[in-house]
This record gives sequence, C-alpha cells and structure tokens, in this order.
Amino acid sequence: MPYGETPYPKTRQAQKRLFDDILAAGRGGQSHAQIAEMIGIGRDTLQNWIKHKPELSRIMALADDYALAWWEALGQKQAETREGNSSVFIFVMKNRFGLDYGQDAPADQRSDRMSEIASLSSETRHALRALLRAEAAADHRDG
Repeated sequence: MPYGETPYPKTRQAQKRLFDDILAAGRGGQSHAQIAEMIGIGRDTLQNWIKHKPELSRIMALADDYALAWWEALGQKQAETREGNSSVFIFVMKNRFGLDYGQDAPADQRSDRMSEIASLSSETRHALRALLRAEAAADHRDG
C-alpha cells in the first residue's frame, strides 16, 4: 500500500463502518474513484482489496447496484421534468454502466431494460422518447 493510504480495517466493527460508508456512497451514485477517495486510498488499492477481500467484493457489488439505481432514478427524473443534461446522462450510463446500457450488453439484459421502460407511465415514456429524439437530432446535426 502506498505511503499515506488508510490500511484495510482489521476489526469487524471497523469493517462494518467501512462497509456502511461504502453502501451509503453507492446509494449516492458515487463511483469507485469517489469511494476510494472517501476511504483515503487510491483506486488501485481499492481494486486490490476487492480482489483479495471477498466480503468487500460483495459490498462493492451491492454499492454498484445502488449507484446504478441512483443514476436510473436521475434519468427518470430528467425524463419526467425535462431538466438536466441528457447527453451527460447517456454518456455516464453507457460508459460507467456499460454492461447494462452499452452496446455490448447481453440481449437478455437489453430486453430486461425494455420491460423496465414499458413499466414506466405513458407520460414518462413520452418524455423519455422526446429526450432521446432530441439527442438523436443533435447527434445528426453534429455528425
């Protein structure tokens, strides 16, 4: 571990505090880099801990799910209110959550996403469609 970084907690109580902090960060939509900074370590150290500490790996996977849910809720809010930057949202979803939203997402996951979209209210789907059309038009003008 590089000089100045926080060591991995040794006691169960300290680990529980760390895990609670990580889950709270995930619920706030934070990335691994933000979580590492919060803990006082580098991203490489965090990845090393995830690789060698199975309990931390499970917590980080759950924090990632919470972060995805946070970002999805933000996108839904943007679709409903037409506020926010759809380009930034799309960029984040494709690049940060590529397994779920990227072009390489497995077909079954893409169909899951489609059923999630179908479960939205008609007003929300309409607003989302309008945002996507505006984004496509902007891309067409730029490209």
